[in-house]
Amino acid sequence: MKEFRWIIREDIPCWYELAWDEKKPAIILRAHRDFIETAPIIAPEAHLIKWLMEKFKFQEFIGDLKKNFGFDGSILRNPEVTKNGFLEYLVPLPKIKVETGNRCKDCKGSGKDSFAQSYGDDDRRCLYCDGSGKERVCNWQMAHAVSASLNVFFSISRYPKKETSASFPQLMLLDTTTDTDMHGGSLWGEFSVPLTKWLASLYQGGNTPIPEISQATKIAYGHMFNGLRSFDVYDFRAYVGNDKGGLVFDCPGDACGIHPAGWHIDEGGYKFSCHNVDSSAQQITLLAGLAALHDRARKEMNK
Repeated sequence: MKEFRWIIREDIPCWYELAWDEKKPAIILRAHRDFIETAPIIAPEAHLIKWLMEKFKFQEFIGDLKKNFGFDGSILRNPEVTKNGFLEYLVPLPKIKVETGNRCKDCKGSGKDSFAQSYGDDDRRCLYCDGSGKERVCNWQMAHAVSASLNVFFSISRYPKKETSASFPQLMLLDTTTDTDMHGGSLWGEFSVPLTKWLASLYQGGNTPIPEISQATKIAYGHMFNGLRSFDVYDFRAYVGNDKGGLVFDCPGDACGIHPAGWHIDEGGYKFSCHNVDSSAQQITLLAGLAALHDRARKEMNK
């Protein structure tokens, strides 16, 4: 673009968007051809890439959006899908908690909580294997690869060099971090003017739920951690909290989720921020929710 334009102040033709596939499950990333033509090819020697490669011991990085993109095959280009000038990429959600095939060392295969059993409580299931009796371990490598790859994509797509020929506007812009420290899965961004108006139109007083987000975040988190245990009612809540379109939604963690960066929302769009998003899994869960939100918003706006 020749001059700075901001989606929270004006409509700008879309250059990328997210979608959600709950059956795979996967996040779908779409990028417009006009954007891809001017997007930089990121060399493996770039400072951020070298840091991520060394930090997480990735095996490979591809920085060309005309191919599979990112670290260790985590963003897959679908050469057979091109619609409205957009190329499509599949981001399969990783399995983090996996069974080893061995019996659980804590409950010795019984599926019962050994500590509770010592007090005569035989009904409580083992927290380590979730009652399966099978040993489970967490493998974070592909979750880090997905997070790091999206981190790079969002970085290079923040300021496109030219407007695309898309007939519909960009709905949201995203930024993420990838680390293993506190707040290592943080994400933030902006919601556009039309998306904010659409969110405001959903408000019916109180906290108006958005079930599509809750459903997507449950599926995403459950897939990564081999099923859902009993969670608090707040773990997957998603709602519009005021008549200006203020969106809040959460995932499991210590008050973990996204919210408006400030509740004074004027007639435009607004910035959103996050709280206590410490892991790649939490970040991916929230991105799945944003993808589901994008699906519903685009569909209803087109009507």
